[in-house]
Amino acid sequence: MSKERSIPKIEPKLVGQNNYAQWILSIEQTLSSYEHEEETIWEIVTGKIKDPDSEAKGKSADAKVKQWRRDNNFVILTMKQNCESEAVDVIGLARTANEAYLELQAKYEGKTISTLGALLINVIKTSYDGRTQTIEEHISDFDKKWSFMRSTLGGGIPDDLKEFGKILVDLSKNDQAKGIFLLATLPVYYNSLVENIQLKSGLTYGDITTHLKTYVPGRQKGRRKTTDDGTKENPVVLKEKEAKPDNGKRCDYCIGKGWKGLNHTESECFTKKREKKKEKKAKADEDENSDTEEPTIKMIRIGKTTAAREGYFEFDTASTHHTTNNLDLLTDVQNNLSMKITGHDHSTSICDTMGTLLIKHNGVNMRLEKCLYKPTYSNIIGGLRMPQNYDQKTRGSESTITSGGKVLYKIERQENGLWIKTEAYDGKARINSAKGKELAISLHERYGHV
Repeated sequence: MSKERSIPKIEPKLVGQNNYAQWILSIEQTLSSYEHEEETIWEIVTGKIKDPDSEAKGKSADAKVKQWRRDNNFVILTMKQNCESEAVDVIGLARTANEAYLELQAKYEGKTISTLGALLINVIKTSYDGRTQTIEEHISDFDKKWSFMRSTLGGGIPDDLKEFGKILVDLSKNDQAKGIFLLATLPVYYNSLVENIQLKSGLTYGDITTHLKTYVPGRQKGRRKTTDDGTKENPVVLKEKEAKPDNGKRCDYCIGKGWKGLNHTESECFTKKREKKKEKKAKADEDENSDTEEPTIKMIRIGKTTAAREGYFEFDTASTHHTTNNLDLLTDVQNNLSMKITGHDHSTSICDTMGTLLIKHNGVNMRLEKCLYKPTYSNIIGGLRMPQNYDQKTRGSESTITSGGKVLYKIERQENGLWIKTEAYDGKARINSAKGKELAISLHERYGHV
């Protein structure tokens, strides 16, 4: 059962467009302090967490629906009680917090020099106080303010503010700038740590947050023996996360591992989920690097290739076999094979037909052996069937693979994968594919598994 919440007060209340930008920032910061499952109830406002009613089945699902509705009502009451009469009328008929948010946004969100400036000022004024926050909490708070600035600017800038708006938009998208602003939120006590971080070239924002999470706690704890208290600029004791009271739940999985297993059940255990995820990844890596003859292909939806990329085969850097859904492209067909095919997602399929694929690519007729056929398979060129002695060169969005001085493939990179343009086979083949176990490593590292 959830605890009763008192409605928080936000001053000043929303009057209209003049104070909307500052008011919505205050609302976000306030509601982000309330938890809803693994998120915060602010995500109900943005619409990220929706009413689960349509998907609800069983007691646990009913509980989720009830919790969502309680939190949704709490947010609407918070918004109404922190609005003046005109703004209350705007959201009076809203059934969900997201509807209320969108109504207010449509009514009051205007972009002026003052409101654009308020977005940046909200970030600049963020300051870390180690007596009241852990460094993780501070980084999370900073991320929310930066993300709010970026998403608000992404809504468009009026013509009369283009110049100033463009500067802020570019700033909000710059990872290096975000890191510099985060370091600027630390008080003078951390100057030496900040300077050491700034001396390291090429650090991403993620690198900077990792350094802070690693070294700030140690820097704080190192001063605990010198004084009994501290100031915001010269803190001593790092705020520790409050220990959760024992709710009586026990996790058999953790207990079986020799751990305490407190305050959660096995079905809620993040450690178990993490370990199972690691095991699944290790199994996938083992399958991908195995010398077994069982083919591994990429399993995708029926009709994806023919509907979206007519005349193309997808180049899959981790597939051990070519596949097609067009039987007319095959010769030397073998039937009734009943081969078990394992996909990269560990799904399985039974393939009865295999043959030699006849295609024309880059003006050359090609015979690609051991191509698997099934109407539900996509048209795929298997990257693991590359010859051992191939060379690969990349320029922009195109890669060229050659072997023995002859071009095998010209590969185009699109948003949805790597693609090879094909034409109808029209004569004797000049190139015959060779089975090779070597990965197309450079393509895999450059583009990832597709």
